[in-house]
Amino acid sequence: LVAASLAVHRGRSTLLLEEEGPDHVFSLPGGYRFDRDPLPWSGLDPDGVFAAFLKEMDIDCFRDDRAGPFIQAVLEDRSFDLPCTLEDRCREINRDFSVPEEAIRSWYEALHRNSLFIRGMVPKCLDRNNGTRERAASLLRELKGQALWNFRGLKDNFRAPEWLELRNVLEAERAIFSRYADPDEGLSSQAASYCLSSSLAGGFRLPPGGKPAVIRALKDKITAGSGMILSCDTVSEIRIGKSVTVELEQGGETSSLPAGRAIVSTRWRGLPSLVEGNPLLSRCFKKFSPRKKQCWPFTLHLGVSERSLPEMMGEQVIVPLGGSEPPCPTLPFIYLNR
Repeated sequence: LVAASLAVHRGRSTLLLEEEGPDHVFSLPGGYRFDRDPLPWSGLDPDGVFAAFLKEMDIDCFRDDRAGPFIQAVLEDRSFDLPCTLEDRCREINRDFSVPEEAIRSWYEALHRNSLFIRGMVPKCLDRNNGTRERAASLLRELKGQALWNFRGLKDNFRAPEWLELRNVLEAERAIFSRYADPDEGLSSQAASYCLSSSLAGGFRLPPGGKPAVIRALKDKITAGSGMILSCDTVSEIRIGKSVTVELEQGGETSSLPAGRAIVSTRWRGLPSLVEGNPLLSRCFKKFSPRKKQCWPFTLHLGVSERSLPEMMGEQVIVPLGGSEPPCPTLPFIYLNR
């Protein structure tokens, strides 16, 4: 959706194919409305990548600027807030965990430097005056070098026993903001830098109905410009040769659509067969595809009386389930969003 709306914004004739699925909002009798996807969106802080994109598209970010603790972690014997400023967060962590404040501060500062580089490289990759593929590859190599340099001497901290409880919290926080839960990659990496910096910047808070409002606005931009949106039962195949052919099924009938280029979601079920045989694409798929991760999240939507909630409960709560043990491959935790 983002790629299609940006292509239309830049004057390209674009067709967005959507496989029919449930609405983004789940409604129950009595006026209860829930986002089907409860996880926060990253990059919505004033300097964030997604906020910059929405500004270019002339779409309101729908941010919720109310004050208060955004994220709270609940452990077996205590709870603590994760404030959205570096000073306050380092102070809270130092108070609640037996880790040196200077060590956690150095790690957050390295994370912030990597995040600034990522935020700067996105518009460079999208600059039509650059060779997009070559420029992106160069920037990704540079980013990896930056992360290794900035985190030098800090990675071993998370292997120490006194850091394990904090590590569980940070791994869960990263999984929430990245939707890419791979404990093997570690917290001292370029991916963790961007995800956790969004949490630290506090630019993820949307009012009720904010997500579907952004999605609806992006679709309106497509249909109001040089684009179209077509819903189908299934996109069965994409063939890439001298041109692109898309096979889709609708109402029991199969149709073929020609195209100049195709942009494919990593969540499309046909992606593995599309990249098979292409070494570069296969490596990218193995690295970034959310389908390969051993995580099976599920969501429960509950209507709860205000009287049943603790008075000091944060709006977004992380409850790690690993205790003081090292994180297991599935990163068990509960995420509450009220």
